[in-house]
Amino acid sequence: MKDPYIQDNGTLKNKLGIKEYDELNSAEKDIGFVKLIDVGEEFK
Repeated sequence: MKDPYIQDNGTLKNKLGIKEYDELNSAEKDIGFVKLIDVGEEFK
């Protein structure tokens, strides 16, 4: 059975429309970092 959450090339489907693993990995790191900064700002 084919996993409905994985693209044909093995990368997870995502709302960003990214198809390459390395590009998706980098985008997720950037998004996570920005969210971490936002959380830190709430506690100042």
